[in-house]
Amino acid sequence: MSRFVVVATMGLLVAGILAVVACDRGEGTSPTGAQEVKVTLTDFKFAASTTAFSPGVTYKLVVTSDGRVPHELMIMPQGEKHHHMALLDIEQDELGPGASASREFKFAQPGSFEFACHLPGHYEAGMVLPITVK
Repeated sequence: MSRFVVVATMGLLVAGILAVVACDRGEGTSPTGAQEVKVTLTDFKFAASTTAFSPGVTYKLVVTSDGRVPHELMIMPQGEKHHHMALLDIEQDELGPGASASREFKFAQPGSFEFACHLPGHYEAGMVLPITVK
């Protein structure tokens, strides 16, 4: 085989691999490249497409309130109840019944955290979901 044919074949092979990689951004990536995480709030619990995160990775949280009452979404250190400690807060005026909101977020460090709703009585009723960053 001539050198030209070998080089041309290798070039096509590499181009094909790059095309597949470029097109396969993976399900769940946003146009900005953030990994999409779906979070659903109901009366009175959370469901999330993942609860395992990595520090330094940008996530796009797509939050949907499927409950009959307003909720909020806070990312908190696990067990923390003081609002000023929230790493992220999507307030109840954005998460009324049937509403959706999204935010891009990046964890700075590993640890144990939680998605929580701290509206009166909600956390105590079970509106908390532990998440891990490692």
